[in-house]
Amino acid sequence: METKKINLNFQVFYLHMLLEDSFFPYKEKVLSCDDKKNIVSDEVNVLEKENLDVKKSPIILVAEDTDSNFTLVSILLRKEYQIVRAKNGVEAVKLHAEVHPDLVLMDIQMPELNGLDATRLIREVDQKVPIIALTAYAFESDRLAFMETGGSDYMSKPINPDELRKLVKRRL
Repeated sequence: METKKINLNFQVFYLHMLLEDSFFPYKEKVLSCDDKKNIVSDEVNVLEKENLDVKKSPIILVAEDTDSNFTLVSILLRKEYQIVRAKNGVEAVKLHAEVHPDLVLMDIQMPELNGLDATRLIREVDQKVPIIALTAYAFESDRLAFMETGGSDYMSKPINPDELRKLVKRRL
């Protein structure tokens, strides 16, 4: 009599978001079950950190106080970039100093410290990081005010997904 085995694969992902390294090693649990309902479990390391050939993905700091706006930006960019959120201008300045992002997406109208002042403070310590305004302020005078504080580029809401991806890619 031949024993039939049913193999079930379970993948458990361990997400490691380190400032200098991002990797996704995981273990695969293989469960075998025969006709007599005997279950055997083997856990196998499928991907170890040492074996990874994953490039460090750029970090984008998104300064956005509105949850729905942040969610949209995160969904559009999270496959290619590490996303860090600041809910106001004070957090944006603090996180910039801690994380050293490769790019900042800055809302202008935020609580505690607006995007113009946050940009100005970031520019005092970092003149190189691209800072892109994502804002509902669509007037030319608003764009000029942002650029005068040290902004790198400007995009009005509502956000065009393709244009945002192109702009981010170009600035990185």
